[in-house]
Amino acid sequence: MNIPPDDQAPFNPSAPPLPADVSLTGGGSSKLPFIIVGVLAIAGIGYFVWHSKKVREERVAHVKFIEELQGFEKDELGKFWLCVLGPNVDGSTLQQPEQVTQKVDQQFAADFRAYPGRVREECAQKARDAQGKVAGLGALPAYTAPLEAYGKSIVAMSEALDDWSKAAPEQVETKMVGKNVEDYGNAWHAFQGGTPSPEVIAYDAFLHCAVPDADTKYKDNLALAQKIFELTKDAAWLEKLQTECGKLVTNKPAAPTKGYKTALQKFSGEDRDVQAFGAALKKARRGKLKDNLSPVGMKWIAFREAREALLKVGASALKSE
Repeated sequence: MNIPPDDQAPFNPSAPPLPADVSLTGGGSSKLPFIIVGVLAIAGIGYFVWHSKKVREERVAHVKFIEELQGFEKDELGKFWLCVLGPNVDGSTLQQPEQVTQKVDQQFAADFRAYPGRVREECAQKARDAQGKVAGLGALPAYTAPLEAYGKSIVAMSEALDDWSKAAPEQVETKMVGKNVEDYGNAWHAFQGGTPSPEVIAYDAFLHCAVPDADTKYKDNLALAQKIFELTKDAAWLEKLQTECGKLVTNKPAAPTKGYKTALQKFSGEDRDVQAFGAALKKARRGKLKDNLSPVGMKWIAFREAREALLKVGASALKSE
């Protein structure tokens, strides 16, 4: 008679059968791992779809911001550039600070009296208005710091222009000499005889002050212009040209010099002398006046750097996939 060991359960013929997919020895398989993999796959697809949508939305936001910035620079900042640099000049796209300062100098030359005041009042207000609207651009958090620096750089340019405008009136008198020499010189060359105008008389006096022996020593306008060019190397002569001779086109003399008819006959056919005097007076001003526009150029450089940093954020975001 076989007696089973104590640790082995006796056979029970009435016990229910084991499930078909479960094995006591572990040799069978389970569907549970496949279910888990399926759930994870669905979750992964969902995350990918969500992430892709978020990336697309951010790219759209970057494009929208750049478009808003372009509109701002055309409209709001454009008002500041129009006030400072004149029509058809976008200071945001100029390449060198000298281009900015030259435009300012040209605007000043065209309106000595009114331009400095306009810079201090109208243009400065337009800069402040532009800065106030920078913060309203719909930007992502990545733009916050560069956008703030960009706005400040606009006002900094205006402040540098304001400093320049306070010193500008001191330059009016010296610049007026150059302008009058050009205008009166053109009138002198256009004179056809008869009674000379005060402007013709003034240029005649200026010419003979600058080159006293012009009538007797130089045969034509080219020779006279060459002499003027040589004289520009003499600092003392430049000082005389700007001050002593310059007064003659500011406080017009009553009568022409004795040699004015001879000078007209020899030199009025060409205007090289007017051009040479213009270059000489410009050199005289450079040596005498402080370059107050240099800080304006430096602030413009800071503006361009702030603008490029701002655009770099968008360019980097749109470049990445």
